[in-house]
Amino acid sequence: GISDPYEEPEFNNCTIDTNLLTQQECFDIIIERLNNWKS
Repeated sequence: GISDPYEEPEFNNCTIDTNLLTQQECFDIIIERLNNWKS
């Protein structure tokens, strides 16, 4: 959904497809997204 970052496709792809991103890169992106979402 628009208001919930966890529902966005990027998050699903990031956490599932380890070929695209490492877990650390994935974590960094999620934290950045959450920080932007909360502000």
